[in-house]
This record gives sequence, C-alpha cells and structure tokens, in this order.
Amino acid sequence: MLRPEERKYVLEQAYVPEHVLPLMEALSGGEAHLAGEFLFFTGSDWLIMVGFPLGEAPKHELECKLKKAREEFAPARLWLVGPQLPDFLERPCTEVEKDQYFRLDLKTPDGRLWAPPGKLQRLVAKARERFSVDSSGEFHSLHAQLTESLMQRGKPGSRVRELYGRLPWYLEKTPSAVLLSAWDPLGRLAAYAVLELAAAVFSAYVAGACSRESWASHASDLLMWEMALISIRENKQFMHLGLGVNPGISRFKRNWGGRAWMDYRVCGWSRPLSKTRRFLRSFGGWS
Repeated sequence: MLRPEERKYVLEQAYVPEHVLPLMEALSGGEAHLAGEFLFFTGSDWLIMVGFPLGEAPKHELECKLKKAREEFAPARLWLVGPQLPDFLERPCTEVEKDQYFRLDLKTPDGRLWAPPGKLQRLVAKARERFSVDSSGEFHSLHAQLTESLMQRGKPGSRVRELYGRLPWYLEKTPSAVLLSAWDPLGRLAAYAVLELAAAVFSAYVAGACSRESWASHASDLLMWEMALISIRENKQFMHLGLGVNPGISRFKRNWGGRAWMDYRVCGWSRPLSKTRRFLRSFGGWS
C-alpha cells in the first residue's frame, strides 16, 4: 500500500493513464505499489508493471524491479505496459499489443489557450442546439444500453470489455471521475464520456459511447468540447486522449487537434497451469 506522500508524488509526476491511481485501482481492482520510479499493481494472482518511469531511472531499474516484484508476489498472470518492450521480456510474451497514445495540448507554444478549428466549432454550436449536457448524473440503464450497442458493433477485446464493465463501479467510487452525458429533448441519451481529473498536469479521457442513430450526430463532438473546457478550467496542460485503436478513432482525435505522442506496448504472459489447476479448470471451477 502506498503512503500518502507516495500517492502525492505519483499523481504529481503522472503523464499516462497507467499512473493515475484512482483510475487504475478502480478499474483493475488491484493494489498500487511503488518500486523506485516504477509503479505496479497487484491482485489475487496477477501483476501489472507500468514501464513508464515516473522520473529519471537507471538503465536496468525496470528489469530489477520487475524481477523483485515477481519473486515477492509470484503472479500467475503478468503484464508489462510501457513505451517499448525490453529485450528481456520479448520471448516470454504470449499476448502483445502495439498502439500509440494521443494527447491534446490545451495551450499553444505562445501561451494561448487551445481552440478547435472553425468547422468543429460550428458543428458543436449546432449540436448544442439539439443536446443538453450534464455532468452530475449516474451511470444507469441508458448508459448501459449504449455501451452494449458499442460492444456488439465494435467487438472489442476482453480488456476493453472489462474496462466498460467496471465503469459504473469506478464512477460511483471515484470523486475525480466525471461522467458527461448528452441528452436530446425527448430524454434520449445521444452519447456519454468519462473524464478523469486526478493527475496534476493532465486530464484523461477514459471511455465513452455514442449512438449511431442519425438524430445523435455530432453528440460526441459536443462532449469532446466539454471535456476540453473542463480540463482548461482545471488548469490541465493537456488532455490524454487514449490510444489510436483504429483509423476511424485516430482520425477523430486528429480532427480535434490531438497528436500521436508516445508509443504504447503491452506484453502479457501466464504461468503454466499445475496439474491440479488444469483439472479444476476442466470442470469449470477455480482457475
């Protein structure tokens, strides 16, 4: 368990979502640990090592801290998330993911506040005439329906499904999380987005969904604008837009001024099952 001064240090130094303690703790259900300049999270039989250092770290510190954490916690499943896969981890990887992080800088190099291109401002102005946005509601059945539609349409992987499945609990337990919802005059939910504000220098777009019905067009643009305004009011330097995911999502983020910023790599592996665990799993029991 992290001491209060360690939690403060992590959130002050944070620059990627994996450093945002309330977000990671709630969505993973794990406990945070600090090993030198590296953060990691543990659960009953798993470990996530965050390979993005919080500060300057010696060349081999990540390898040493990961080795020590594995010896101490003996996880059955392990993931390393970082800007690159170190040579010492490439061979054991049975699960590999590659992508890029996007960010939206909220101040220009000459100190002016960010503003979207004129075309987007016009789209948002029209959307604002059709939708009202609230940031105080709870995640309820209409949000769940929109989420299920997204899951069926996009067919995401298990980690993304798990993230969306944990959103209601995360929002209920995390004061630094903001749920933005766009409603039409008939009470229909056009889109929602979740923004995390705990880190000192940035906000993080966590997740969201938008109806594909024609009446809901540009609701997601309206919510992107609202998230940027909240981030500016909170004096954040940038908004973390998450991963590129696919060309359509990357294009949406670029249209709003987001830029590909940092490589993102995941290496995952599982310890071979013992005979007892294989036997129990074959009967659908404990695994």
